[in-house]
Amino acid sequence: LNQGQLAPETQHTINVLLSQAETQACDSAAETLANMTELWLNESQIEDVAPLASLTHLRELYLGDNQITDVAPLASLTYLTMLGLSGNQIAEISPLASLPNLQWLHLGNNQIVDVTPLADVGSLTWLLLSGNQIVDIAPLAQLSNLTSLDLDWNPVTDLSPLTSLNHLSKLSLNWTPLTDITSLSTLTNLTELELYDSQVVDVTPLSNLTHLEWLYLSRNQITDVTPLANLTNLIWLDLSFNQIENVGSLSTAINLNILNLKGNPLGDRNCPVQPENICQF
Repeated sequence: LNQGQLAPETQHTINVLLSQAETQACDSAAETLANMTELWLNESQIEDVAPLASLTHLRELYLGDNQITDVAPLASLTYLTMLGLSGNQIAEISPLASLPNLQWLHLGNNQIVDVTPLADVGSLTWLLLSGNQIVDIAPLAQLSNLTSLDLDWNPVTDLSPLTSLNHLSKLSLNWTPLTDITSLSTLTNLTELELYDSQVVDVTPLSNLTHLEWLYLSRNQITDVTPLANLTNLIWLDLSFNQIENVGSLSTAINLNILNLKGNPLGDRNCPVQPENICQF
């Protein structure tokens, strides 16, 4: 192949791969790359991933912070277990449905609206989707093996598809327009829940989540924390910048290391747990 005939973005990707193989000889580079099982190509100004399509031995591929729009060539990389594509310009993710072994997928900060193709990737355990334009998360209900899900910075309002994900241990919903978190009450294996900067008023659905150890509820509209009294395994509880006046009910949270109460209209500043320096006012 005459390299002069290649599109500049294709040639650039090939140059990046030659650099990874530490040679300028295409034949020896091809041999080196064919044996690689992981490849780190973050921040490499890559637009065209077609030259990666033949690297079918790859188990891990990291392509964060490039200028990728088309992921179709990656569909041939069926051994991939970890794929990082955050910080690109990806909207169409259907080629990823062809990756049957994917366990960890980072698609944060792209232009994704439709997550339907992910319903076919049942092997996923970690899924990061922050900073997209996802409203409908119904396809995620099929991902019964998920243990960690990040939906930060998405316009999600209906969490009902998550009720079936009973292996979830970590869920992140920061900076979403959520008001109703009723659906979270079934996720009894959660150990970490992040809900910063949302519109949550009623935390009653969280009272069942007795395995929670880390709970972040800063900058919501919460007034009543009584439902949190059941959560005796909490280590870290952030309730800063809400509308809370009384925290006496939290005296049951005997395992707390940090209780952040800053920015609340508290009637008194008595820490409900000991030692008192656990509380941040």
